[in-house]
Amino acid sequence: NSSQVTVTYCGVSNKFTPATPAEIQAFQFRYGIQKPYFLITGGHGSYKNTVLFFQAFAQLINSKSFDIVCTSDIPDEFRQFTQGSTVHHLRLNDEGLRLAYAGAVALIYPSKYEGFGLPIVEALACGCPVITCPTSSIPEVAKGAALYVQDQDVPGMVDALCEIQKPSVRQALVNKGLLQAQQFSWAKMAQQVGDILVSFQSNSLSSLPLQKRNLLMFPDWSIDEEVLSEELASAIGQIIQAPDLDSTALLLDVSNAESLEQVELILAGISMNLLMQQDLDISEHLAISPVRMLSIEQWQQLLPQINNLVSLPNQTDTTKSQLVTAGLQLPRELGGSEDQNQSR
Repeated sequence: NSSQVTVTYCGVSNKFTPATPAEIQAFQFRYGIQKPYFLITGGHGSYKNTVLFFQAFAQLINSKSFDIVCTSDIPDEFRQFTQGSTVHHLRLNDEGLRLAYAGAVALIYPSKYEGFGLPIVEALACGCPVITCPTSSIPEVAKGAALYVQDQDVPGMVDALCEIQKPSVRQALVNKGLLQAQQFSWAKMAQQVGDILVSFQSNSLSSLPLQKRNLLMFPDWSIDEEVLSEELASAIGQIIQAPDLDSTALLLDVSNAESLEQVELILAGISMNLLMQQDLDISEHLAISPVRMLSIEQWQQLLPQINNLVSLPNQTDTTKSQLVTAGLQLPRELGGSEDQNQSR
């Protein structure tokens, strides 16, 4: 269901920023780059489509005025397209890649498919113009901050390589790219994912049958089943004597239960006994619901809506301890007949 899907974009590391002319000059001197260069990042698999660039580069009238920087080795068959130019194969860390982006005439990224296209955003953040293809997620990521060429259009790529050499075109793309890159950060992504999870958690709590009066138990489902059934039956027997039964909900923590089937079988047995002994169908009067695997954030939302904890002779303290450790305040616990009478 598309209405239940939220898109959150990847971020770009804050390491990727524009470089100073001195930094770029030092980078080029270190690697012996003596001409302006086009940058190719990533592999050369079929979907990366770098062959489009090399075929177009061979047709570029002034190709010998440029070098090519690749962050991986190019296939031997591509070398026929680079005669008269030097191809630099560089293994770069993030800082080196930043300088490579910043000093390039353009990043050429003619991919046929991308899940996101992180190198494009990295280049934009470094003030590097981008030539790419309007495929999959790329137009959504780069928008108007790149030159687009169809993924099999060699003449179109030649035109783009010529166009990107114009100072006015490059500067306009640099300006747009720096603005577009600001839309992507890991902090922003983390905030969006956090908001989505909180929303999801809130929605999951909405399935609980909360009433005007809400009680919570922490049964130990690992003890003998007969003993556990007696304890639950006794506690539920006292709860159903309250006058406000129809507006009461009983939530059972089942975090240490073997399975929900185990819980349902025990509750079904208790319900059947009460129906036979007291002619009371608790399913019509008392809302009982298992509570399983809630996050601390979900407990944080749920606990203020709980009126009391119901004490049992055997109960698991694992979840309770986790909540206390997380700094959450547990409701008052009902433990004996005196407390039960006070609760009515």
